Amino acid sequence: MLPGEFAPWQTVYYYFRRWREEGRLQCLLSALRRTVRREEGREGEPSALIIDCQSVSTSRAGGIASYDAYKNVKGRKRHLAVDTEGLPWNVLVHAAGDHESQWAIQVLAPIRYWTERNKTVFADSAYQGQGEEVENKLGWSLSIVEREDEDSGFSVDPKRSVARTDLQLARRLASTHPRLRTQNRLQRNDGASRAAENRTESARLKIKTAS
Repeated sequence: MLPGEFAPWQTVYYYFRRWREEGRLQCLLSALRRTVRREEGREGEPSALIIDCQSVSTSRAGGIASYDAYKNVKGRKRHLAVDTEGLPWNVLVHAAGDHESQWAIQVLAPIRYWTERNKTVFADSAYQGQGEEVENKLGWSLSIVEREDEDSGFSVDPKRSVARTDLQLARRLASTHPRLRTQNRLQRNDGASRAAENRTESARLKIKTAS
């Protein structure tokens, strides 16, 4: 559902698809990321990335989905690679039942063509054993971030928390989307009701004038 000030969805989708195929959207995003980093006093391209993913339940709309037994979730995984500023460099969505390690290279590989600096990729233990493939295919090093304690329970790893913040934001945005859609529908219905009332009032005035 598009905001009311947008053009018809067919027009918006036409330009979105065209710009995506031409690489314009990626150029805009790359320029924006570099600008933000330089304003923070950093190099335009990062030397470190954090990779992480999150399993989420799917809606009734369908699409790719499977069961993540570890998280007890049937749906999809949002796979994210961000820099230390929390700026996303790539996002990939796949079935929740696929293990993180199956998609690590697919998430990281496109970034290799957008930047020139060699990188260290930080990840959790789910990506254990991927270091050799990352080094051979990308020329980068993979650093597994271990838990700081052996106690059970939730633990926040400083580097992974950057990616987790972006994933939590994505979850909040996704959760508000149905409410926004309902709100837009109610606004349209309210506008239609007011228009109908105005037409009725105009008709009454015409009848009254004619009589």
